[in-house]
Amino acid sequence: NQIPAFSFVSADSFGSVKVADDFLTGVVSPEGLVLSRNQILFDVSETSDNDSGRYRPDNQIRVKFLPPMRGLPVVVIFPTWYQAGTSILPTKSGQLGLILGAVNYKEFFVRKDTSGPVGFNFLAIGPDTPVTNVRRGTVFVCTGFNNELYARNNFVGFMVRVGYECSDSEPVQFGYDGPPKNAEHLGVLIDFNEPHFDEIPSVIVSPLFPERIEREVHPKCIVESITVSSARVKCGMYYYNREEREVTGSEELFYVPIPFSFVAIGKTVE
Repeated sequence: NQIPAFSFVSADSFGSVKVADDFLTGVVSPEGLVLSRNQILFDVSETSDNDSGRYRPDNQIRVKFLPPMRGLPVVVIFPTWYQAGTSILPTKSGQLGLILGAVNYKEFFVRKDTSGPVGFNFLAIGPDTPVTNVRRGTVFVCTGFNNELYARNNFVGFMVRVGYECSDSEPVQFGYDGPPKNAEHLGVLIDFNEPHFDEIPSVIVSPLFPERIEREVHPKCIVESITVSSARVKCGMYYYNREEREVTGSEELFYVPIPFSFVAIGKTVE
């Protein structure tokens, strides 16, 4: 079996590409505890009115910047499993999912199943970080969502091809025989501005859903291809129509493209 290709980014990566200090990294355990040594720079708390520990749409981990960032950051999160070597395993796929909630210069939120074994690392990149070697942004195009704040502030170092490159942004229903024949998620093609990267950059993507979630969802993102000048990203979530089950006794499965945040790091052509 071949191991799937993947990108990764470390704090040292920033030093190697000579960026400013307008960024913050951190590590949060599955229980919401701060595990990194720079814990004086952020605070973590859980926001939920659910005492049972089960998944609820309002289960969120709140990360507060201390002090606030100097402007609206781009945030990406990395799932981390701290239960290696133990018998604690997830009981459902939803326990492995993470999705960014609202992001602003004071704080950001992560939606997760707090009963699951997954924590996360995060990287928050402020607006003062030079764009030359660190292209990043929050992408709402090719989805049914719109947020002018993100579009105004987080479109740096790249362009997104729209029009015929976008697939349908409406929810697609899956049948018992699999996805509909005409269902196709083309994703989003991100074109990096010149100068292009000198070699294939690391590209990290996180699903983002700043609105309230009314049902259990399963977000997924994948970087389908990377070159020195572009990357294609597919990000969406699937969910069951629980209301339909109450009426007919069966559940309908839907898939819909959703926004995402990303960072592409590497040395550019001089």
